[in-house]
Amino acid sequence: MPSLLQQLDERSSQIRFEVIDFSAAELIRLYENKEIHIQPAFQRMFRWTQAQQSRLIESMLLGLPVPQIVLFQREDGVLELIDGLQRVSSLIRFMTGKTPGPEVDEEDTPVKLSGCDILVSLNGQHFAALEPVLQLELKRKTLRAIVIRRTNDPNLWGCPVD
Repeated sequence: MPSLLQQLDERSSQIRFEVIDFSAAELIRLYENKEIHIQPAFQRMFRWTQAQQSRLIESMLLGLPVPQIVLFQREDGVLELIDGLQRVSSLIRFMTGKTPGPEVDEEDTPVKLSGCDILVSLNGQHFAALEPVLQLELKRKTLRAIVIRRTNDPNLWGCPVD
């Protein structure tokens, strides 16, 4: 039987991943085209408060670093969100007014920012009310993603939760 170190070397060499920077607009396009699954069964539900969501948007506009997200590419090419549910959902909610998930509410309304403590004038704003230059700026902001490519062994990827 191979040693633990040999087993580790063999298994880890089977994992393929790449680092990709997705713009906010690209993530939304992937979501709208059903090319990314935002709420896999192992993820917890969307729970961030309005203030937490707002501070993420504020941080992105300020150019502050946002933690990376982790995606898994299924056999059909669709990406499953493994880590980053709160961040990605907050971004989609603010920019589209829709809450991602299995129970999409067609009556969703534009999300207004609240709790921004650096750019206080953002409070009360919703995406469509922002100056066009700020809308474009946010659309172009990127989230770094680690994309784990499909492998022959479905047990090779873990399920951390955001």
